[in-house]
Amino acid sequence: MPPSAPGTASCHHGAGFRRVALHRGSRKAQTVLVTGAGAGIGRELAVMLVGQGARVVALDHDERSVQQLADELSDRVLPVVADVRDRAAMAAAAEQALAWSSRIDIVVANAGVTPTAHRGDPAGRR
Repeated sequence: MPPSAPGTASCHHGAGFRRVALHRGSRKAQTVLVTGAGAGIGRELAVMLVGQGARVVALDHDERSVQQLADELSDRVLPVVADVRDRAAMAAAAEQALAWSSRIDIVVANAGVTPTAHRGDPAGRR
């Protein structure tokens, strides 16, 4: 992946990469889906995008955190609970988002996933 210039993100688009400046300008009339929006970078990104005028689909596996985000920000945030590892849940989340907003302009794949094989044993032994 080519390095990003300050204030931009490299996005895979077709056969190449496209740079998108997320911190500048207006996002009015845009709908952005942010995974991992319940905490950390995803939450801060959702706050920034709403401040720029975007409608945000805040997706996270933690219902309480995305509902709290929606309550704090406004009706410009749709809280959606789904696990990004579950295709059926993500398909349902997409349907929910498209029912709320007729399109999704930007998807920020921010959610982190931990392999389940090591669950319960920090050394990875079974």
